[in-house]
Order: sequence, then structure tokens, then C-alpha cells
Amino acid sequence: MTLHQHPQESVAYVHQSPPNVRLLLAGHRHVAAYRQPMVLARPHLLLTWIESGVGMVRDQTDHALKAGDWYVLFPDEVLWVSTDEQKPMCYFWMGIACDDALGLMRQCYITPQARIKATSSIRQTRQQFKQLIKHLDVDSPQTQMLATGCMWQLLGMMGDIASSTDTTVNTTGPRHAVDQACQIMQHQYVHGIHVSEVADMINMDRSHLSTRFKAVMGLTMHDYLTQLRISRAQLLLRHSDLTVNQVAQAVGYREYRSFIRCFEQRTGRTPRGYADHARGQS
Repeated sequence: MTLHQHPQESVAYVHQSPPNVRLLLAGHRHVAAYRQPMVLARPHLLLTWIESGVGMVRDQTDHALKAGDWYVLFPDEVLWVSTDEQKPMCYFWMGIACDDALGLMRQCYITPQARIKATSSIRQTRQQFKQLIKHLDVDSPQTQMLATGCMWQLLGMMGDIASSTDTTVNTTGPRHAVDQACQIMQHQYVHGIHVSEVADMINMDRSHLSTRFKAVMGLTMHDYLTQLRISRAQLLLRHSDLTVNQVAQAVGYREYRSFIRCFEQRTGRTPRGYADHARGQS
């Protein structure tokens, strides 16, 4: 934002408008007792704030969660979340539809590689979430505008927290290209997209992008794409009635045998064996 001052007025201009952002829903959950680990996958952005208790969220690795922590689930990701048996988590959450989820979160200095942020302003965050839910409970244009205002207040608080504690996020350097690649793969993996197509979509040489991606993410683009597909396949095998062939097609595998081979390499089980084992435990 630029501020132009004149003798009798001051005018501020916004350099960049936020992406198309819409609040979908919000809530609060009080977990009174231990729960089995949850598999999270949403088509929209999901922001969760831990009010009390401790737990764990898993993406590529395990991350501890405690009171005051935010964690972010990006659209079409799959995360596993568990709560401690002795101190189960209670949390607030809000779902947001956004044209550019990665871009919005970058403004809060949050990326898929740094999805967890801590805040010391527990009371203020709790009050803001309570106001948000209160406004959503009333179906009127005025209260919906107030709820949207609360959403932006919370996003602003997240940005203040992150910018004061994390200076590693660069919105124009190598990480930006990697974030773009991640977003494309998260949205397009179900359509059988290839690594070369991702590079073409962001106008970069495949070899150059692959080198950047490996440096930032610690794994190749092909491994990341495979991980997205296998994680989604595990979710579908656990919680749907799709056949193995249908699951393979749903996660972007054009060749059934290729899906079987990749799944077994990643999980140590065949898809059918994995489904039978998972459903037998539930």
C-alpha cells in the first residue's frame, strides 16, 4: 500500500488486492476423550487453531501440536491428525474457498513446508473465533459481513505472528516457483498430470524446476506427485466402496498395474490388502 499525502487529504492505494476469498464455515470442537487419528482431506483451505491439549499432525513428517498453534490444510491435501490420550485437543477451525490458497497463505508467511505457527495471544484468538461463529449462526447479510471481517482479522493475526517469527519465506525467489508447482500438482494430480507438464504451466525448464524443487522440498517432483496420489488412494480405500481399479483412475493412474506397483512400494501392501486391513481395524 502506498500513501500519498496532500495539504488537505491523504490517499492510500492498495498495490495488490487479495485473491477471491470466501468464508465457508467455522466451528469449535471440544474433545472430551481420546479419539483415533483422523484423516483430513478437503477441497478448500482449512485453518485450525488449537485452544487446549496436545496432538500431532503428519504430512511428510510428524509435527507436534500444542495450545496456541495454528495448522493449515491446503486444498486437496491429505493429513493425518491425532490427539493425545491424556490431554486431548480442543480446537477452532474455519474453511475458506480461495482461487489461490498458496498465494493467500504466503501473505501470512505460511507454506506447505511451514504450515504450523504458534501464537501467545490465546485469549484474543479465542474471542475472535467465538465472534466469527456467533455471526455465522445468524443468516443475514449484515452478520455475514461481520463474519467475513472476523475471518480477515484472524488471517491478519496469523500474518503478524508468522512475520515476527519466520523470515525464511520468499514470495519471489526459488520457493515461490516451488509453491506454484505444489499447487498445480495438488489440483491436477487426479487428471494424470506429468512433471514436464507442471514445468510448462509455470514456464520453467523442467531440469531447473526439478533442481529447485528438490532443494526446497527434500524430494523430487515425481516423488511428491506419487505421494499425493498414494495418500489420496489410501483415503479412498479406507473410506469408500470404490474398486481398486476405480481408485487408481480417481488418483490419476492411467495404468492399473503401475498403480499396484507404486502403492505396494510405498505402503508395503497391495491396495486390496491395505483396504482389507484398514477396514478390519475400523
